[in-house]
Amino acid sequence: MDDTEDTYVELTHLLANYWDTPFSELPEALQARVGTRANKIFVGYQPKRDANGHLECDTEGRYPVYEQVYIDNEVGDFVFSWDSLSPADRRRIATQIDYQRDPKNAEAQHRDLIIGYYSINEAWGMWAGKPTLISDEAIPLMNGCDPESWRNRNTRAFHQQLPDDWIATIERGLKIAAGENVKPQSPAKWLEWGIKHGLDQPTMKSDGRLSEPDISMWPLFADAVERCAENQAAPAAKAEAKPTQATITNKLRRDILDPAIDKAINKAGNMMLADVYLNLKELALDSEPPFTGVINGNALCYTSSDDKPATLTKDALGKRLNRR
Repeated sequence: MDDTEDTYVELTHLLANYWDTPFSELPEALQARVGTRANKIFVGYQPKRDANGHLECDTEGRYPVYEQVYIDNEVGDFVFSWDSLSPADRRRIATQIDYQRDPKNAEAQHRDLIIGYYSINEAWGMWAGKPTLISDEAIPLMNGCDPESWRNRNTRAFHQQLPDDWIATIERGLKIAAGENVKPQSPAKWLEWGIKHGLDQPTMKSDGRLSEPDISMWPLFADAVERCAENQAAPAAKAEAKPTQATITNKLRRDILDPAIDKAINKAGNMMLADVYLNLKELALDSEPPFTGVINGNALCYTSSDDKPATLTKDALGKRLNRR
């Protein structure tokens, strides 16, 4: 990250034209990013010895002279030497570094860690597709907790017991809903209710030392409800619209990306957006058809079936995965 800027500049973007370039021919700024260099770390003191190995003492010959001791520590963005890596490995490492270090991914990464650590069932789409939900279902979901995990919270293994703050937030919502005598209603209506009562605000802490929560679990279920609404609206829109060239092209665009997305899912070993996107980004950087090897922000550039430039964003990929 540039010390003078608040925005992270993706390493994959900076290196886009240099994957095949030897380290010695990289611009100095990129050499500083990808090169390993020795950084001395102070570790303590030791008696000083002369060239013959004899201890050196003070002028009176009474006390040994001590010197500071440093060790060399290799630092740099890349763990391995740039020239020892293939262009594909360089892309892969840069992609991983970007995902780990780009601040815009931090909250999503923390959500993934929380969900994974507490073994939360990520069936957001299934719950979002139900016609109505009761409060004991909707309120845990809006807080990033599946209803089954919430019901079984007291019988979970010790290391997977839900945090007190998480439980308190859900219980607060349930108490409000009971006081208002909220009846079963659609997921979309529950989201409106949740926003009214602040359930879309951060409720979890990425660091226990923080005084205020900084992680919102809200997007997990809210995004699923939005995707579900879009999917339900799509058939009606198609029935009303005639099959114009534009709709035919859109269908072809979806089809042309399927093989690469299938490959990314197989490499990821799951359907989680973060994992699939990371693997698909690596494929895109390797110019896996129909991708061009160019990435603009989080949009993967590819060539459509009619030979026109197109892009696939991370959000768009999420919607595709939700439809599978």
